[in-house]
Amino acid sequence: MAEREEEDMVTRGLILIALIGLLFSACARTEKLPDQWGASFKSAKDNQILNPEAGKDLKPVTEFDGQAAEITSEKYREGFKRGSLQGLFTPLASVVSGKGRWGC
Repeated sequence: MAEREEEDMVTRGLILIALIGLLFSACARTEKLPDQWGASFKSAKDNQILNPEAGKDLKPVTEFDGQAAEITSEKYREGFKRGSLQGLFTPLASVVSGKGRWGC
């Protein structure tokens, strides 16, 4: 009986060592990343910038309608009030609680 337990312990130890070895070898990186790594992300980001020189122009904006500016500013300020972001997280909250239509 004791001999069987000792064999089991050795087997478990070898399996544990093998799993640890696999874990560390999975994280090892031997190849060098290609020179173009990240070029797609940079290209997509650059294509979304309408005017790259916009930050250098410090003149005040005069073309923005005053009434539209006031409404935009008010909506921006309301976004920071307590509870105004609640609607954004409702679907996630209902999934987590199990009360939503996804009902986990």
